[in-house]
Amino acid sequence: MDKGQDKRYKDICNWFVQQISALKQISQHEIKAEFPFSRYGLDSKELVSLSGELESFVKRSVDPTLFWDYPSIQAVARHFVFGGENGHAARDDCGAEQEDAIAVIGMGCRFPKSRSIDEYWHHLRSGENCITEMPGLRSSRFAQDGMHRAGIVEEIDLFDNEAFHLSPREAEQMDPQQRMLLEVVWEALEDAGLTNEAMNGSRTGVFVGISSNDYGCGKLSDYERSGIYTVTGNSNCIAANRISYIWNLRGPSMAVDTACSSSLVAVHLACQSLKTGETNMAIAGGVNVILNPAISKAFREAGMLSADGRCKTFDSRADGYVRGEGAGAVILKPLAAALRDRDRIYAVIRGSAVNQDGLSNGLTAPNGQAQEEVLQDAYRIAGLSGEEIDYIEAHGTGTALGDPIEVQAIGRVLSRNRSAASKCYIGSVKTNIGHLEAAAGIAGFIKTVLCLHYREWVPNLNLQEINPYIPLRDLPLQIVRDPVSWSSGSRPSVAGVSSFGFGGTNAHVVLQEYATSLMPPAQTSQQAPPSLHILPLSANSHGSLTRLAADMQRYLQERADASLDDICYTAQQRRTHRAWRAAVLGSNREELALGLERLTATCASADPSNLVFVFSGQGNQWNGMGLQYLSGDNAFTRTFLECDAIWSKYAGWSLWDELHRGADDAWADRTDAAQPLVFAVQASLLALWRSWGIEPKAVIGHSLGEISAHYAAGVLTLEDAMRIVYWRGTLMQSTKGQGAMVSIRMPLADIEQRLGEYPGVGISAVNGPSSIVLAGEAHEVERLLRNLPDTVKTHLLSSSFAFHSHLMEPLCDRLQTELGPVRYRLARLRIYSTVTGRMENGLRLGAEHWSDNMRKPVRFADALHAAMLDGYEAFVELGPHPVLTQHVEECGQDGEVKLAAFSMRRGDDGACMPEAAARLYRYGADLDWNAVGSRGQCIAIPTYPWEKRRLWIDDPEASERGTIGAVPDSQTDRARESSRHASSVQHILQAVHDRVETLPLLEEHLQGMFASVLKIIPASDLSLDRPLVMLGMDSIMALQLKHAIEQQFQVSLPIVQLLEGITTRQAASKLHGILLDARDRQSNEERSRIDDLLNSGDMERDLGELSDEDMERLLLLLTQEKGS
Repeated sequence: MDKGQDKRYKDICNWFVQQISALKQISQHEIKAEFPFSRYGLDSKELVSLSGELESFVKRSVDPTLFWDYPSIQAVARHFVFGGENGHAARDDCGAEQEDAIAVIGMGCRFPKSRSIDEYWHHLRSGENCITEMPGLRSSRFAQDGMHRAGIVEEIDLFDNEAFHLSPREAEQMDPQQRMLLEVVWEALEDAGLTNEAMNGSRTGVFVGISSNDYGCGKLSDYERSGIYTVTGNSNCIAANRISYIWNLRGPSMAVDTACSSSLVAVHLACQSLKTGETNMAIAGGVNVILNPAISKAFREAGMLSADGRCKTFDSRADGYVRGEGAGAVILKPLAAALRDRDRIYAVIRGSAVNQDGLSNGLTAPNGQAQEEVLQDAYRIAGLSGEEIDYIEAHGTGTALGDPIEVQAIGRVLSRNRSAASKCYIGSVKTNIGHLEAAAGIAGFIKTVLCLHYREWVPNLNLQEINPYIPLRDLPLQIVRDPVSWSSGSRPSVAGVSSFGFGGTNAHVVLQEYATSLMPPAQTSQQAPPSLHILPLSANSHGSLTRLAADMQRYLQERADASLDDICYTAQQRRTHRAWRAAVLGSNREELALGLERLTATCASADPSNLVFVFSGQGNQWNGMGLQYLSGDNAFTRTFLECDAIWSKYAGWSLWDELHRGADDAWADRTDAAQPLVFAVQASLLALWRSWGIEPKAVIGHSLGEISAHYAAGVLTLEDAMRIVYWRGTLMQSTKGQGAMVSIRMPLADIEQRLGEYPGVGISAVNGPSSIVLAGEAHEVERLLRNLPDTVKTHLLSSSFAFHSHLMEPLCDRLQTELGPVRYRLARLRIYSTVTGRMENGLRLGAEHWSDNMRKPVRFADALHAAMLDGYEAFVELGPHPVLTQHVEECGQDGEVKLAAFSMRRGDDGACMPEAAARLYRYGADLDWNAVGSRGQCIAIPTYPWEKRRLWIDDPEASERGTIGAVPDSQTDRARESSRHASSVQHILQAVHDRVETLPLLEEHLQGMFASVLKIIPASDLSLDRPLVMLGMDSIMALQLKHAIEQQFQVSLPIVQLLEGITTRQAASKLHGILLDARDRQSNEERSRIDDLLNSGDMERDLGELSDEDMERLLLLLTQEKGS
C-alpha cells in the first residue's frame, strides 16, 4: 500500500466512523473498522440511505447492495482503494477433470401439488403456481399469525407403515419428515433401477438436509407419554440413519443442518464422499414440514415473509418469500460406475463448493462477496469458466435486497471473458412452490436436472417489473419468462444451482447436460429374443399390487414411445421383487395390457424352496420336440450336444440328426430311440431351468424319468445316465409286439380284486388314487377290458409293449450285468423314488435298482404323497409333453399342491417355459432375469403405489404410553384390558389342564396381545401367518411381550423366537408345546408323589397330611389311571 492508497483508505474509514457516530449516537472510539455494520444496529433502510451519501463522498456510483457484499468499514474501504481485493487468499485455478464427474441416476420427490418427478416437471413446464391455502386444522392454527397460504404437501398424516415393516405404534410417533423421506428415497431408488439386493450392505452414503422438528416439539416435552419411539421418531439424525438401517447401507449417514442450504450442502457432501472413495454411491436430499405456527410468526415479524403469499423473485414488488414444505432425494454415483452399470443418467455433477460468509453484516444477512466466491470455487473445481454457464437456478428468496445482492454476485462471476451477446438464463423455483427451507436446495437441484434432461429452461413466475436495484441491462443475465428449449449443440449445456443458508453457509453445485452418446449399447445375447415378454409386478400388499397393475396398464397405453424390451427389462432386473406377486405374458403391448386387466394377484408367501422337478417317462415324445430351444448358445443347446456326443459313442447315430429329420417320426415308437431322445430333452430342460435360476430341492422320476431324476440329483454323471438309458432302451425294444397297456380310472383296491382272474395282466403304474395303468399280454388285456363295466373309463395305449410287467423279467439279469460299471454318488437333492415310493439318497443304489425300475410297477402316487408329507407343494414337470401334471393335481386335492406347471407340450412354440417361469415367479421363486428376461435399458416405469393409513397423534392425550396392551387411555381402560387378558389366560390354562383343543384359543389370545403392542386396530387385521418382524416387531416390543407372556403363563419363552421371522400362528404353536410340556411335567411329578404315597408304610397318616387341593388332585389322577 503506497502513501496515496493509505491516505485514501483512512479517509473512507474516518468518514464512515463519523457518519455512523452521528446516525446512531455512538462514540467514535467505539466504532471499529473490522466490525460488521450490523454491530451498530444499522438496518436495511439506513444502509441504503448511507449508500447515497457515500456516492457524494467517493464521487462514483455506489450500489445499495454494497454493504451486504462488503459488510464492514474495512471491507468497503479496501473495495474502493484496491479495486475489490479484500485480503482473501488467492484461489488455485486448477479445475477437476471429467473423471471426477458424478452422475444423477435416480430422483424422487414430494413437493407442493407434486407427488412424483413427472408431476413436478409438468407443473414447472406449465408455469403453475403451486401455492395454496393452508389446509384443514393447519388453516386455523396459522391464520391467527397472518399466514394463510403456503406450498403444502397433502396428506402428510398418512403413511404406508407396512411397506417399511414399521408397526403403527412406532410409525405414528415418527416425524412426518422421516416418513416422507422414506417414501421419496424408495421412489428414487426405484427410479434409478436399484433393488434392495443391490443396496443391501453396499457402501452407500446418506446425506439428508433437515432443520426443523415441528411434529416432535410437544411430544418430546411430554414427560409422562413420551417413549423411545418418540425420541427416535423425532431425532433429526435418525432421518438419515433410518434410511441406512432399512436398506442396510454401510456408508456415512448424517443429517445436515445449515438452514436453507441444508439439502444442497448434503449434495455437496455426498459428492465429496464419492470422490474420496469413501462411498460407492450416495443418497442426498432434504425435507421440510410446516406444522409450528410459532416459526411462521417469528419469520413474519422479522419481515421475511411475503404479505400476499407469493414469492416475487427479481420483481420490484419483492417483499419476502412464502413458506413451503416437501422432500426430495437423488441417487448419485460416479459417472464411470454409472456407465459401467448401464444406469439411466439424468445429468452430471461437474463440481460443487460450500463456504461461509463469516462476520458479515448480520447473522442472517446475505453477503454478495461470499456468494461470488462460492460460485467461483464451484466453477474452478468443475474446470469451467463463467462464460460456459448457460443457466443459474438462483436461491431467489424474493426480498428487496437479497435478490439484487445475489444477481450482482452472479453477474460479476459470469461477466468475466463473456461476450455481451451471450446471456445466461436465471430463475428460481421458489416462485412456483415457495421456500422449502431445508429442502429448498434439493428442489432447485431436481428442477435444474430436469431442465437439462429435457433440454428446456422453465419460467420464473410472478415477474412484472424488474427490481430497480438489479442492473439487468449491465449484466450477462436473462430471467426466464417463458419456456426456452434448445437442441444439442457443440457442447453440453451447463447450469449452476445456488442455495444460501440464513446463517451464512452457501452452496453452489454445477450440473451438466448428459450426452447420451456416452451410454453403452444395450446388452446383447446370442440367445434369441423372447417371443413372449414376461412383465413381473410385485408389492408388499394385495392393494398395492392391484394399484401397481392398474398404473402399469395405463402406462402401457399412454407411453407408446417406451419399448417393451426396456419396460420388461426394468421390471425384471431393476425392481425389488416383493411378497405379493403377479406376472403377465404377451408378445405385444396389447396382450400385456389385457393380461394386466385380467390380473389375479398372488401372495408368494409359500416357501419357494419347496420345489420338485418331476421327470416323465416314455410315451409323451413328439416329432420336433425341443427344436424351439436348439438355437443359439444357451444351456439347452449345450447340454443336448453333450448328450449327443456321449450317445454317438454308444449307439453310433446322432440324437441331433434324428431330432432334425423332419416329418419322419419312425423313432417315436422305438424304445432304443425314443428313450434317449426323451432323456436328452429332459437333461437339457434341467440345464435351461437352472440357467434361469430355478433349482429344485427334490426330484421325482416316472419310469424312464427316474434316470433323469438321479442325474439331476447328482447321483449319476451324464455319461453313466446315458449308459443306463442305452441298455434299458435297447433291451426293452426286444419285447416290442409282445404286450399291451391300458389306463383305467378305478381305485387300486378294486382293480387288485379283479386281477386274480387275469394272470397275464399286472399293475404297471399307480399314478393317482384312481389312475392306474395295467400291462401284460395283449389278449389278456383285451379280455379284461371286455369284462369291465361300461361305467369304468379306460384308454388303450398305442403301444405294443408291456412296460413294468412280467414281460420285462427276462431282461433284468442282462441289464444288471451291463450296468455293473456305473458309479453312484451321494444325492445333492432329495429323490422320491417311484420304484420304492419313498425318499432315497442314492447310498443303497445299484444295478438291481434299474432292473426293478424296468420290471416293477411305477409307484408315482406313493412318491408324490411322500414328498407332499415332507412339505413339498410346488411341482414342475420336465418332459416333451405334460402327462403327469394332472396326476400331481389329483394327488394334491386337499390343498397340498400350490403350483403344478410343465416345461413343454406337443407343438410347443416356446411359450411353455416362459409361462411356467411366470407361474414360478408368482409362487415366489427368484428367477435369473438376466438369463430368462428381456434385453433393454433402464427406463422410468410406474413406481410403488403406497397403501397409506392415517398415523398421527393429534394431541398429547393420544400419544404413546410405551405400555403393553392396547394403549388404553385411562386407568379404567387399563384395568379392563388387564382383566380381559387374565380371563383369557385362565381359560387357556384350564383347557390345557383338561386336555381339550387349546391351539385356536392361544392363536386368538396372542393375536390380541401382538396387535396390542404393535397398535394394529382391530386385532383381526393382524395376519396370523405374516412374520412379526415384517409387521414392525422389534427387540423393544419383543421384550415387552416376552415378559407379559412369561408372567401370564408362568413359562420361559426365549426372546429370539419372537425376532427370528416367526408368525403369530407359529408363536402360538411353540407356546402350546411349552404349555403341554409343563403340564406333562407337573402330571409326572404328581404321579410320582402318589406312587410314593401308595408305597409308604403308613398311608393313613400320609393321607391325613394332604391338603384339600392335593386330595382333589389325587382323586383326579386315580380316576384317570382307572380310565386308562
